[in-house]
Amino acid sequence: MAPYHDSSYNPKEKRKEMRERHTRYIIAFNDNDIPIGFLLFQFLWLDDDEDDDAEIEVIYCLEIQMIDEVRGKGLGTFLMNVLEDLGRYWGMKKSVLTAWKGLIFLLTKEQLTFIATVLGKYIIDGTSPSKYLSGPEATSFNYEILSKVL
Repeated sequence: MAPYHDSSYNPKEKRKEMRERHTRYIIAFNDNDIPIGFLLFQFLWLDDDEDDDAEIEVIYCLEIQMIDEVRGKGLGTFLMNVLEDLGRYWGMKKSVLTAWKGLIFLLTKEQLTFIATVLGKYIIDGTSPSKYLSGPEATSFNYEILSKVL
């Protein structure tokens, strides 16, 4: 498990989420069939930030991790592209993920490059607390919801 510094991360809840019936994995293996990374996702209905009374279908990236030896070699970008392709194939309106605030200082150069190139295409979603709350309440959340229209 990745460190979730300064977040509301709960290991028991995370294990439950990882075993839910509708949770899916994309697992990357090396040439020796050893797992080297994974992306955990779900197909969900989320509030439509443009219509308060509507929901839209999204593909939600809950987790992406890989071993240190493959970081910075394009695996994260590949996994996110596969996720987006799956979302398009199944008619999802957006690809969505949660970005934890405060983790930016823990990131390696390769991770920063990943964020700049892949996640740079994502915007802060209208359902993110900083978009629909104001003042101290908005800044009390330690995450942003990012999305990309598919």
